Amino acid sequence: MVWLDFETYFDKEFSLRKMTTAAYVRDPRFETLCVGVKIDGAEAVLMEHEEFKEWSASWQWASTALGAHNSIFESLICAHHYNVYPGFWFDTQSMARALGLEETNLKFLMNYFGVGQKGDELGNSKGRRRKDFNESEFAALGVYCLGDTEGCAAIFEKMN
Repeated sequence: MVWLDFETYFDKEFSLRKMTTAAYVRDPRFETLCVGVKIDGAEAVLMEHEEFKEWSASWQWASTALGAHNSIFESLICAHHYNVYPGFWFDTQSMARALGLEETNLKFLMNYFGVGQKGDELGNSKGRRRKDFNESEFAALGVYCLGDTEGCAAIFEKMN
């Protein structure tokens, strides 16, 4: 079981609030800032684009269950940018909907299931490419990303 959470470039006009997921992920402006990767019960690790590209090329995806909070987003990034096609997907957002929960965003679910607090560092990355972050700013984004990755896996365990 592998859990993923991507943090990507967005700005005022180039965002999932203004575009479909497919248009956003396939747009030439798209950039992976970082990705949180959690394998089985191990602690999540942070990877940047090139590191994830290299690692994912050597992973046995056909025999892997891949989990994410919004698998529509993560699965399209995986397929379109990294040629990753897992054997099975888990989507905690869809699972929460199936349970009849009124809200299904990650912040609500982390609180609801008591598995931590979602950070707010993503707002600091608006309009910033990877090259625009200094070391401490990128580290803060990484902590945010890893928190989402761990939170998603913990929510899955609570729902399972």
